[in-house]
Amino acid sequence: MDDLIDQAVEQTEHAITRDPRDAPYGIILSSLAMGAYAQRHVMWFESLDDVCDYLIHFFPALFCGAEEPDELSDIVEPIVEEIRTSGFTFELMDELNLSTLSWIHMEWWGSFESLCVGDSDASRQLISWFRGDEAGEEDDSEHPISSEEIDGFVEFLAGLGGA
Repeated sequence: MDDLIDQAVEQTEHAITRDPRDAPYGIILSSLAMGAYAQRHVMWFESLDDVCDYLIHFFPALFCGAEEPDELSDIVEPIVEEIRTSGFTFELMDELNLSTLSWIHMEWWGSFESLCVGDSDASRQLISWFRGDEAGEEDDSEHPISSEEIDGFVEFLAGLGGA
């Protein structure tokens, strides 16, 4: 078990430090502690299969709380296998969130490109925060991240971890 947790920590640290321009498939999740969002994790992977492998093999070891990782793995695996064939969908994210409610909350998943164009409520909220609109009152999130903003947006996303 300790070996699995060590591997999971290593894989998570590696995913957190990747640049989304090189590893364009991402997940943003919050781990839960005592019913409150404890920590946000922004992770990037080189392929959809890498995301799926992480969610099945390492995610349960880190985010299952006091429960056995096999329990969370059994819950997550059928959903993740559907992601492998269908890609990221909001319906599957909702299903995952309902199934893992006591452990984590998946805030966003998808490609870095989809995040930059603001293709979902979550991505538009992140764009809005990046542009300094904490309350989400301005409609600046309707405009995709420009090439001039990419470096700053990548830094912003890296800074979200631990929030």
